[in-house]
Amino acid sequence: MARYGMLGHVKFTFQETFGLVATTSSQVFPILEESLSKKIDRSSLRNMIGGFSKTKTIGTKRVVDGSISILGYPTALAYGLKSVLKNTSVFSSEFRHEFQIADKDYSAYVATDMLTVEVNRDEGSNSQYYQDMNGSSFVINIVTGELVSFDLELLGTGQQEDTKTTAVYLDEKPFKWDQCSIQLDGAAELDFESLSISVNNNLEARNTLVNTYSAQKIKRTEEVSIAINASLIVQSNSYWQAFTNQNEHSFGLDMVNADGNKIGFSIPNMQLTNYDSNISGPGVIQATFTAEAFYSPTSLAMLVTIVNSEPLFNSPFILDDDYYGLLDQDYNFLE
Repeated sequence: MARYGMLGHVKFTFQETFGLVATTSSQVFPILEESLSKKIDRSSLRNMIGGFSKTKTIGTKRVVDGSISILGYPTALAYGLKSVLKNTSVFSSEFRHEFQIADKDYSAYVATDMLTVEVNRDEGSNSQYYQDMNGSSFVINIVTGELVSFDLELLGTGQQEDTKTTAVYLDEKPFKWDQCSIQLDGAAELDFESLSISVNNNLEARNTLVNTYSAQKIKRTEEVSIAINASLIVQSNSYWQAFTNQNEHSFGLDMVNADGNKIGFSIPNMQLTNYDSNISGPGVIQATFTAEAFYSPTSLAMLVTIVNSEPLFNSPFILDDDYYGLLDQDYNFLE
């Protein structure tokens, strides 16, 4: 029997323990596609054998990685952001979830919060479970005429098959392209046609001399990078001047969906690293640019905020004050 993607599902659970698959309180989200898979390095048993034939190889180091494209529902976005950035959640009259670059690794084993990802590919009663999955990169995509979506790149240590769980989807509204408010230096920008904001943790899997093929560490190779990519209708030379003069600017993106849920990206300092504007025909001239956010002693590189009336994270976890920091309100212990 043929298997169908529309009969499958992908669920997420935040792990508390490295190496231990978590399946309780998992949350399912509407995905567009996924490419999670196990990779096995190989090593030759022999080298010079007096002939041209390839010699036998054996499997060595193993890792799981891949990406998932997901529609931009508030809870889905929160799970994606939490897997890449440090999260703190507080509650007063509403839930406020903040995400920023971490100032230290999540644990001695991993750089970020760990996910167990259940992928059911219409496999009957079983699913594939990917463990210790760290958010390697996150990209939110906004294009005119489309629902917001995001791409989550994940890197983990293992994969196993087990009984599938039931998929129950949340009743919430996604963010859409026409719910955006974009600001440059506090002034509204009205000419953007597409926008993406990306976070790259630059992670790698590391093996150690222990009795396993699986990676025992997922750590950083360099600084966290944040990039803004956009296309817009050219009305003036302001972005070209910003690129040429290498001026610093603040950038903001805010969205409110049909349920009143909000998401905001605040970038206090960015510089354009590329700008192109060319004639592609008789119509409106477009420009594209890339910008990078950077650290400042007086501000965060980026702060992402989700505000809603419900807790977002369904799996219980142990709050680590050293990792998550302190705010002057009560934590949401329902994360």
